[in-house]
Formats: sequence, C-alpha cells, structure tokens
Amino acid sequence: MEKLGSVELKEKGQITIPAKIRRSLQLKAGDRLDLYVNEKQELILVRSGKMKQIRDLVSKGRERI
Repeated sequence: MEKLGSVELKEKGQITIPAKIRRSLQLKAGDRLDLYVNEKQELILVRSGKMKQIRDLVSKGRERI
C-alpha cells in the first residue's frame, strides 16, 4: 500500500482529502464515501456503492466454483 499523504483531524471531526488524491480518484464536492475499519484498526474510505459491487462480484465468483 502506498502512502499518498497525511490529513489532520479537525476539532469538529473533519478531514480534508488532499487535492492530488481527489483529482486522482475523480472525487468532487458532494461525493459520498463509506468508512470501514479493518481488524488492524485502520480506516478505509471507499466510494459509496463500490463495496457492494465488490461483494457482488466475489459472490458471483463463488457461485461459479
């Protein structure tokens, strides 16, 4: 996994995703992100709806086996 930057947690719990990353991921104001925490207590941000697509693809793959 590549480190792309760091963010500071603001007083109201907000973070700013660096512009370079927003451009790379084509994120814009109003886009929704889902937040996950894995077993290592790492925060993972995923574009809303993408995790369901990933789970659906994995599920379909299992049905073919």
